[in-house]
Amino acid sequence: MKSVYVLAAVLLAANVAAASQEGVSEYHQHAAKGEMEVTPEFAYKTMDIETNTTGITAEASGMELGVEGEYGISEGMSAGVELGYESSELKVKPAGTTNDTEVTGLKDVILFVRGSNGTGSGRLAYGLNLGYSLGDEETTSGATKDETDAQTGGMSLAPYVGYEMAVGPGVWGAQVNYTWLGERTQKNGTTETKVEDGNGFGLATFYEYAWSAENKIGAALAYDMAGATKSGTPSATQNDKNNTMTLSLYAPMKAADKLELIPRLDWATQDYDSNLSNAKKADMLALSVAARWHM
Repeated sequence: MKSVYVLAAVLLAANVAAASQEGVSEYHQHAAKGEMEVTPEFAYKTMDIETNTTGITAEASGMELGVEGEYGISEGMSAGVELGYESSELKVKPAGTTNDTEVTGLKDVILFVRGSNGTGSGRLAYGLNLGYSLGDEETTSGATKDETDAQTGGMSLAPYVGYEMAVGPGVWGAQVNYTWLGERTQKNGTTETKVEDGNGFGLATFYEYAWSAENKIGAALAYDMAGATKSGTPSATQNDKNNTMTLSLYAPMKAADKLELIPRLDWATQDYDSNLSNAKKADMLALSVAARWHM
């Protein structure tokens, strides 16, 4: 049932706070020209999963550690790298119905560029994430528990474009994004499986209010659609497409000279078509705290 549990990892990976270019929203932030910024983050997540089988449910919980380094290469663009580690577990109820799943290890390395430029009465934002797995996604099956790597076993490209402008006392913005997934290699013992497709498309809107010169509060609503994947020889389409709605609350605040803290709360609900992991619906809650150092 790892395919539904990946939701939490995807959400949290997108939540690592960016750096601070003056005049840009927190949602579209990027490092200012000539500045180096380092942002470690800790996140804890829980998930309740409803399955297509009456009487069988699942619960998941775990933590993620991440760190992001970013440098402003020009007035309107920055570049950086993100590293992450995950340790989490999914338990099926009643116990013994099927194996539990433990997900641990380094996540995909993400290289990124972010930018924005003033245009008209607002600001155009854009960026690109390149995800790369350092190895295959390997699973070791035991009598009651499966142990799986946190990395995906492949690569991904995720461009986005957004726009923001002053509305009332704050800033409103919107974003559209697309995620392309390359071929992923999954191994379980001597069995190797190639997985393709599962590309995603997302829409988001947000509003932020600066209640002081150095502190903000914001809320965002995102809707993401992931397509069906293909695997096997010959390649066959799997019924695992899904839709996810996410509500986020965040409040970047100055903690000290050249240091900001960014607490964040995310609630997400995900609906599946009848899919190969047997999951029908999943609800997730994630709490994260990031610390952004301006070097």
